[in-house]
Amino acid sequence: MKSLLDYVGTVTDIRQEKKVLHKMMDIIMLVFFAMLANADDWVEMEVFGKEHEDFLRNYLELPHGIPSHDTIQRGNGNKNQKANHIVSVVDERGFCLGEKRVEERTNEIKAIPDLLESLNIKRTIITTDAMGTQTEIVKKIPGKHADYVLALKANQGNLLEDVMDYFSDKELLNKCAYKKTVEKARGRIEKREYWQTEDISWLSQKKGWKGLRSIILTRNTVKGEDGELAIEERYFISSLPEGIEVGSKAMSLKKKRYAIGTNPEKHLRMIMNL
Repeated sequence: MKSLLDYVGTVTDIRQEKKVLHKMMDIIMLVFFAMLANADDWVEMEVFGKEHEDFLRNYLELPHGIPSHDTIQRGNGNKNQKANHIVSVVDERGFCLGEKRVEERTNEIKAIPDLLESLNIKRTIITTDAMGTQTEIVKKIPGKHADYVLALKANQGNLLEDVMDYFSDKELLNKCAYKKTVEKARGRIEKREYWQTEDISWLSQKKGWKGLRSIILTRNTVKGEDGELAIEERYFISSLPEGIEVGSKAMSLKKKRYAIGTNPEKHLRMIMNL
C-alpha cells in the first residue's frame, strides 16, 4: 500500500491552488478503493467514501472530508486546453491493462487497434462502446484468437436498424437464447434481460464483420421507489455462438473479459452480467 501511495503522490496537480479543497492523491485513491468495492459510477464512489471515511483516513488526509461526485468526475480541461481523452483497456477485475491518450474522442478509432496489438488477448472477450465498432478494428480480434461483443448505435446506420427490426418481431424473439436476472438495491428493482441468436443469414452486412456469429439485445428495466419504470435497450454484434450467455457453454467461463474505450467499465459490466 505504501508503494501505491508513493506512486500516486507523484501525480502532477495542475489545478489552480486557491480553488482546490481536495488533494489530488485523495481523489485518485478514493476512486481506486471505490472501484475495488464495485462502485459503478461517481455517485456510488461518493457514497462509498462517506460510508468508509474512517477507514480511508488510515491512508488519506481528506482535509475537507469526502469530495462530492461532481468533484470526483471533474475533467482536466480548462480555458487554455481541451480535456484529454484516455482510451483504456480494463479487465474483469477492474484493473487497467493499458491506455493511450488521444487529442479528440474521434481518434479513439485509431487508438484501439494499437492497444489490441500491444496486448495478449488470446481467449478473451473484447467489448467496446459504439465508437469502436468498426470493421477494421474487428479484423484484429479474431486474428488474435479472441471474441468480441460490440455495441451498435446510429454510427453503423442500417446495421443497427436491421438488428432492431429483427428483435422487434416477437415470434423471432421467442426463438432466441434468453436469460433474465433481477436485483434489488437501494430501494429499486433492476431486471436485466438478454436475447441472443445465430440466425443472421439474412444480414446483408454480415461479410463485412470478420467472425460475426450472433446478434444480442439487452433490456434493463429499473423500477424506482416511486414505482416508475425506466427501460433501456441496447444492441450488439458478437463472434460468440448462441448459448454462451445463458450458461450452456461451460468453456465461456474460462474466458477473460476485456473492455476498451474512454469509459470501458460500463461495457465490461454488460459482459460480466451475460
